[in-house]
Amino acid sequence: MRAVVVTLALLIICASTADASERLVKLAAGLRSAEQSERYAAYNALRREKSPALIGVLLDVLADCTPMGEYYGMLLLQQQPDRKRVKPALRRLIGSKSVHLRVLAAAQLHRMGERDAGKVIAKALADEAIDANRKTLLLTRIYGIRDEVVQSAVRALLVADGHAGVLAQALYDVYMVRDKAALDAVRALDTHADAGVRALAAGCLLVLGDAAGTERLAKAIRAGGLTSSHVYKLKSMLEAAKPIAEAILAACLERMESEEDINVLRALLDLLGAQRYGKAAGAIRKLLDHSNSMVSKAAFTALTRLPGAVTPETMRELLAGDNDARRLAAAEALRRADDATGLPVALAILKDGKSDADRWEAARVLGGFRSSKVVVPLLDVLMDANQTVRSNAYSSLATVLRSLFPYRRFDLATT
Repeated sequence: MRAVVVTLALLIICASTADASERLVKLAAGLRSAEQSERYAAYNALRREKSPALIGVLLDVLADCTPMGEYYGMLLLQQQPDRKRVKPALRRLIGSKSVHLRVLAAAQLHRMGERDAGKVIAKALADEAIDANRKTLLLTRIYGIRDEVVQSAVRALLVADGHAGVLAQALYDVYMVRDKAALDAVRALDTHADAGVRALAAGCLLVLGDAAGTERLAKAIRAGGLTSSHVYKLKSMLEAAKPIAEAILAACLERMESEEDINVLRALLDLLGAQRYGKAAGAIRKLLDHSNSMVSKAAFTALTRLPGAVTPETMRELLAGDNDARRLAAAEALRRADDATGLPVALAILKDGKSDADRWEAARVLGGFRSSKVVVPLLDVLMDANQTVRSNAYSSLATVLRSLFPYRRFDLATT
């Protein structure tokens, strides 16, 4: 009788395990989808899974994924708690047909202490058969890897007639690791045809300690031709190269006053606001009534960061207005000054905002209040129909819970 019971128990366990494995396979199949929303949904669902069986499932699925699916799969592997199982899986992926997957796996192994993995990255970057767009993508996957073999391969890409996209990303990698051995190659890019490359090269010079970057960068910014991606990369570089010369901020202001590209204009507003450049206040005020709501919102946010540009009394008055984007910006600005007056406004917009954009911004803003009053409202929208609302609520909730309970560990993916 006892043998029968044991046998039945084993059969139940095996059936349960088989069902769980089948469910993982079905979920992971979403990573192969051509639709980004389906790939992201699969990734989000799989984040909750900590079963060792997921590692094997991912290895099978990643053999036939788009680059974005490969990226999500790698994130899932990184999140697995059993490091002893993850490393062999990553080593196996280094032998895959996809160069993108090989570099992703090698970069993660390198970050886990396997320095020899840098050779895999260097080989991929040096492969002339790989087209410029794919090589640019590979460069985005190796941020912060400090390894002479890898850095040497990145420096080799810094050629005067190089592809603009590859150069922009390679320069950002040089900045990230502060590779002073790249100085001469970076200086030589001052004559490159692409304005973004010239600007990023100048920004790199500043970060690496070459003052010649100041004049070069101011000139490149005034010339125009930058994309919002260039401006945000420059913003990061300038924050690392403080103090920032007046000539550079003045050039950004001049460019902002004549810029027609909406995305670049928003990026410049963000940069000038972050640098608290008071001389830009007048020009920024002119953009408060811009025909594009995203620009007017960015202008208001930038203005609230400038010393004395907007008083607390003015911001409290704005909380009662009918522009939800501006009300949220005012609530956030007040919160930075330790004034929680805007909390009820942000909560109301999260629940009944006029647009999804306002509601997802409210979900983001609420993460800064670090108050127990935001926990339940954020929990309520974790199943919202809008993906960005869900994502921002998830991030804000994680931030708030860590603040409220600093000595407890929360894993929302498995809660």
